[in-house]
Amino acid sequence: MLLGVVGQGVADDQYLLYIAFFLFLGGYLLLPMAPGLAVAAGLIFVAHIGGGAQWTLSTTGLQRATPDAVRGRIFSVDYGLVTFVAAISTIVAGV
Repeated sequence: MLLGVVGQGVADDQYLLYIAFFLFLGGYLLLPMAPGLAVAAGLIFVAHIGGGAQWTLSTTGLQRATPDAVRGRIFSVDYGLVTFVAAISTIVAGV
Protein backbone atom coordinates (compact mmCIF):
# COMPACT_ATOMS: atom_id res chain seq x y z
CA MET A 1 0.00 0.00 0.00
CA LEU A 2 2.63 2.55 1.01
CA LEU A 3 5.01 1.63 -1.77
CA GLY A 4 2.39 2.62 -4.33
CA VAL A 5 2.66 6.31 -3.43
CA VAL A 6 6.44 6.68 -3.37
CA GLY A 7 7.61 9.12 -5.99
CA GLN A 8 4.15 10.35 -6.96
CA GLY A 9 4.41 13.71 -5.29
CA VAL A 10 5.89 15.78 -2.50
CA ALA A 11 2.81 15.45 -0.28
CA ASP A 12 2.91 11.66 -0.53
CA ASP A 13 6.60 11.59 0.29
CA GLN A 14 6.05 13.87 3.28
CA TYR A 15 3.34 11.51 4.52
CA LEU A 16 5.78 8.61 4.22
CA LEU A 17 8.46 10.65 6.01
CA TYR A 18 6.09 11.07 8.96
CA ILE A 19 5.44 7.33 9.06
CA ALA A 20 9.17 6.58 8.85
CA PHE A 21 9.89 9.07 11.63
CA PHE A 22 7.34 7.49 13.95
CA LEU A 23 8.65 3.99 13.18
CA PHE A 24 12.12 5.19 14.15
CA LEU A 25 10.86 7.02 17.22
CA GLY A 26 8.56 4.22 18.35
CA GLY A 27 11.20 1.53 17.96
CA TYR A 28 13.65 3.32 20.19
CA LEU A 29 11.08 4.61 22.70
CA LEU A 30 9.76 1.09 23.26
CA LEU A 31 13.21 -0.49 23.42
CA PRO A 32 13.73 -0.03 27.19
CA MET A 33 10.44 -1.84 27.84
CA ALA A 34 11.36 -4.90 25.78
CA PRO A 35 10.95 -8.03 27.91
CA GLY A 36 13.65 -9.96 26.07
CA LEU A 37 16.37 -9.91 23.48
CA ALA A 38 14.15 -11.09 20.61
CA VAL A 39 11.64 -8.29 21.16
CA ALA A 40 14.49 -5.76 21.53
CA ALA A 41 16.01 -6.96 18.26
CA GLY A 42 12.63 -6.60 16.54
CA LEU A 43 12.22 -3.05 17.84
CA ILE A 44 15.70 -2.10 16.66
CA PHE A 45 14.90 -3.64 13.28
CA VAL A 46 11.73 -1.53 13.01
CA ALA A 47 13.60 1.60 14.12
CA HIS A 48 16.30 1.08 11.52
CA ILE A 49 13.74 0.52 8.78
CA GLY A 50 12.21 3.86 9.75
CA GLY A 51 15.61 5.57 9.82
CA GLY A 52 16.62 4.16 6.46
CA ALA A 53 13.30 5.18 4.92
CA GLN A 54 13.75 8.70 6.32
CA TRP A 55 17.18 9.01 4.79
CA THR A 56 16.04 7.66 1.42
CA LEU A 57 12.95 9.87 1.24
CA SER A 58 14.76 13.01 2.36
CA THR A 59 17.55 12.39 -0.15
CA THR A 60 14.98 11.92 -2.90
CA GLY A 61 13.28 15.17 -1.89
CA LEU A 62 16.60 16.96 -1.87
CA GLN A 63 17.31 15.69 -5.39
CA ARG A 64 13.97 17.02 -6.58
CA ALA A 65 14.50 20.43 -4.99
CA THR A 66 18.11 20.96 -6.07
CA PRO A 67 19.01 22.40 -9.49
CA ASP A 68 21.19 20.16 -11.65
CA ALA A 69 24.05 22.66 -11.68
CA VAL A 70 24.67 22.47 -7.91
CA ARG A 71 23.35 19.01 -7.02
CA GLY A 72 26.82 17.49 -6.57
CA ARG A 73 27.90 20.26 -4.22
CA ILE A 74 24.74 19.93 -2.14
CA PHE A 75 25.13 16.17 -1.81
CA SER A 76 28.80 16.42 -0.92
CA VAL A 77 27.85 18.73 1.96
CA ASP A 78 24.99 16.42 2.95
CA TYR A 79 27.16 13.30 3.06
CA GLY A 80 30.01 15.22 4.66
CA LEU A 81 27.71 16.27 7.50
CA VAL A 82 26.49 12.68 7.92
CA THR A 83 30.08 11.46 8.15
CA PHE A 84 30.97 14.23 10.61
CA VAL A 85 28.03 13.43 12.90
CA ALA A 86 28.83 9.71 12.78
CA ALA A 87 32.45 10.42 13.70
CA ILE A 88 31.48 12.71 16.59
CA SER A 89 28.95 10.23 17.97
CA THR A 90 31.54 7.45 17.78
CA ILE A 91 34.09 9.57 19.64
CA VAL A 92 31.52 10.54 22.31
CA ALA A 93 30.43 6.93 22.76
CA GLY A 94 34.05 5.84 23.02
CA VAL A 95 34.82 8.39 25.71
